[in-house]
Amino acid sequence: MKSILLTTILILLMWGSVTQAIKIQVGKFTYSLESVNNLKKLMEEDGNDGAQVAHKLCDDHRLPEEFYPVCQEVDAPEIFIKLAVEAANNVDECEICANPACPGC
Repeated sequence: MKSILLTTILILLMWGSVTQAIKIQVGKFTYSLESVNNLKKLMEEDGNDGAQVAHKLCDDHRLPEEFYPVCQEVDAPEIFIKLAVEAANNVDECEICANPACPGC
């Protein structure tokens, strides 16, 4: 029983480190896949699209501080959209449970 619990804990710790290791870069900005996925969810919740995306996101108190520098950029809408697209393109197979060996599937 203890070995199963220990194995499960180790798998979860390794999964967390792998998710943090994946980086998304758009221009001079680099973020973890987890952060970009959170940004994408925020964009989807608010229905942010088009040119208003940056204005809406930057005014939203839920926007993580790490994205504040993007708000200062002239091309902020394009950066936010590219980050969301990159998040969609970098979906891990375990996140969609395509691999039956993934924990939690």
